[in-house]
Amino acid sequence: MVSSAATGIISGSSIANVVTTGTFTIPLMKRVGYRGDQAGAVEVSSSVNGQIMPPVMGAAAFLMVEYVGIPYVQVMKHAILPALISYIALFYIVHLEALKAGMEGLPRRQQSSGQQRLISFVMTVSGFIILSAITYYGIGFIKTLFGSSAAPIIAIVLLAAYLFLLWVGSRQPELEIDDPNSPCSNCPKPAPRYVRACTTCCRWWCWCGA
Repeated sequence: MVSSAATGIISGSSIANVVTTGTFTIPLMKRVGYRGDQAGAVEVSSSVNGQIMPPVMGAAAFLMVEYVGIPYVQVMKHAILPALISYIALFYIVHLEALKAGMEGLPRRQQSSGQQRLISFVMTVSGFIILSAITYYGIGFIKTLFGSSAAPIIAIVLLAAYLFLLWVGSRQPELEIDDPNSPCSNCPKPAPRYVRACTTCCRWWCWCGA
């Protein structure tokens, strides 16, 4: 559901949401104990809710702007609360289904206190907000500064960011292939370890996971 909500921020298509996130979430839900029909229903519901997740929503939002004549910003403001309520309700339903099936949470690889988890949550949300603000105001600043030449400049910046992410991805260690039908016994590693003075690649920072 979190992945579908995050994808709904940038995609107003429920079909694209299912195709992109369902490839990972449906097998994961089945491995932790949900039936196949339950996993599919949860993915479809969360992906459909992504159509009303601002700022990019489904075609209905643009039709409202066209026929009613209200600004798109107003549509986004009024869509935030229904989107949050729909995902909160879906979280609650999935939790009840897990209780009915007797499923328990997977043990964490590293134990953390409630304060550490709260700080991690706040940092994650803050990161999304900061990244959104940089994208919105950065593109606006480029448009104001360069005018008609802004489009190729933005394209070059996006290409550079994409190449940088490819470089970062190439530095990641190979994934361990396991049986997708085997049950999960513990939570996977969220990220490789960030180490200093790495002896494997001789850098003071690295993503090699050594």
